[in-house]
Amino acid sequence: MSICKRPVTEFPISPGVAEMDLMAPGTFDFEGAFWWICRVFVRQGHREAGMGSELLRRLLERCGSHCAVVAPGGYGAPMKRQKRFYKRAGFGESGREGLLIYPRNKIIELVAEVDPGEA
Repeated sequence: MSICKRPVTEFPISPGVAEMDLMAPGTFDFEGAFWWICRVFVRQGHREAGMGSELLRRLLERCGSHCAVVAPGGYGAPMKRQKRFYKRAGFGESGREGLLIYPRNKIIELVAEVDPGEA
């Protein structure tokens, strides 16, 4: 598995990759800075085993005090399936068409679950 906070030009030779970027306040009319989930991708043959959920969980643990936003779509997977994946992870509607949000308070709770001394 691979986790990074900046896009890479190619997929690494791992079965899955997850990436996010820190976006400036005002992007998509959001008030504060937020993490943009660029992609969570698991190669064929490695899917349906929880790897995508684990990659996403690891990204969310790194969000600090910022919320996370995603626009499901791409990689040939049905949009309905991708939305279900993110909603199962705790994302909800953002009020902006096509965007789902993982609120800041959920990130703080997630970090507290991982390491009670960090929250």
